[in-house]
Amino acid sequence: MLTLYIVAAILGGGLILLSALGGFGDHSFDTDIDTSHDLTDVAHASSDFWLPFFSMRFWVYFVGGFGLFGLATTLLNVTVEPIRMFASLATGLLAGTIAAYLMRWARRDDTDSSVKEADFLGVTGTMVVPPTNGEPGKIRVSVKGDLIDMLALPLEGASIAKGDEIVVVTVEGDRAVVAKASDYLNS
Repeated sequence: MLTLYIVAAILGGGLILLSALGGFGDHSFDTDIDTSHDLTDVAHASSDFWLPFFSMRFWVYFVGGFGLFGLATTLLNVTVEPIRMFASLATGLLAGTIAAYLMRWARRDDTDSSVKEADFLGVTGTMVVPPTNGEPGKIRVSVKGDLIDMLALPLEGASIAKGDEIVVVTVEGDRAVVAKASDYLNS
């Protein structure tokens, strides 16, 4: 069994170490191993049912956990062999399940930080340069923590001066349609 523990520790531990160090060149182990083409994604496409065994990350951490725990308990002569093997299997199973679950959880909670048109709707800001003679003015709004200046036209019939608080009603291309916040939000 010692040979099996050594091979598993080298293989699994080496892949885990490569993952921690960033893989080979521009290709990360995390990206290459646990892609969106996993059977996990196919299996839970129609439901939220999920098993970690279909993830390559599970198997890498399972083999690494099994090998490292088995090697350590063998070298330290902690217990007898049948118990050592079952404890190593349990450790590998736990390590693989936790690693696969954490990556699934992290991917699910990833937020897209890019700003989209819909992110502007209902946002309040300030009129920096008022629109004149049908030409757009400029507004400054805070969207997803970033201050953004953009061209803006007033809502039909609205009169907006420099420094007025505005609310974005809609976005048309690269221009926002805005209304005076006091008129629009209080109605």
